[in-house]
Parts: sequence; C-alpha cells; structure tokens
Amino acid sequence: MSISRRLLTSLACAFAFLAGACGASAEVDAADHFGGAEANQAEIDAALAELTEISTETAAESTETAAESTESAAESTESATNNGDPGQHSLLISFHSDGLPVYGPLDVDGQPPTDLDECSGHVGPTPDADRDTYHYHVLDGQDPASIEAEGCGR
Repeated sequence: MSISRRLLTSLACAFAFLAGACGASAEVDAADHFGGAEANQAEIDAALAELTEISTETAAESTETAAESTESAAESTESATNNGDPGQHSLLISFHSDGLPVYGPLDVDGQPPTDLDECSGHVGPTPDADRDTYHYHVLDGQDPASIEAEGCGR
C-alpha cells in the first residue's frame, strides 16, 4: 500500500500548521489542502487511519523479520552442533571480534570440552586448522556474541 507524497506532505504540514510550527509557504499549502484553520477533519482522520495501518503493517513485518533472524541463528547453532558426523568436533559458527574462531559446543571427541577457560576457549584441534589452536566454543543456547574474550586467547 502506498500513500501519495502530496498527502504525506500535506498531512505533515497540517499538523505543523495546527501547532503553529510551519513556515509561511507550508502554512499556505496546508491551508489550501485542508481548508484553512478549519481543516477537513474527515480527511485528516482518513490520512491518520492510513498512516496507522501502514505503521502497523511495518511493525508486523519487522517482527516477522526478527523472528526469522532468530530462527536462522538457532538453525546455524544447531547445524554446528549436529554436523552429521557423530564423534566429531562442532563446525565453525563465526569469528569473535578478536579474530579467533567460534565453534559449536562439541570438541574433537563429539563431547563438550572440559577444559574451557573463563572465556569459553581452549587450545586444541579444530576441523579448520592443521595444528592445535586457541578457539572458542559456544555452549548450548549461548549467543556467540556473549563470549567475553578480554585477556584470553593468543
């Protein structure tokens, strides 16, 4: 649904006009469009109803997009945890802001690591390195962005 540019401009000027905040030319435009100080209340009400409907639709779309993002993140974490190879290290989920890799909750034996430091990291093999390296693990349900890495790693 679209609303005409003229209607939006006029509506904005009408509100400003009624509040005494429009410049002289905007006051003339608003007065011309809405009939002066005695604005056409039905037209204003219709415009407000249309703007409310647009706002409600936009809010619903934003909520739907946020839900899809949350679902996608959950699927990503689940994929990293259940990589299809029992007894294997979790897959790479992301990289931390310090540049180090973040993996799902399983270590090389397919079990959660038991030697994580206070930053949820440890030195060990990963599917993406040919030598032991410091990396982080997210625990089940943990957001990778919640890993506090100051003073850990390298």
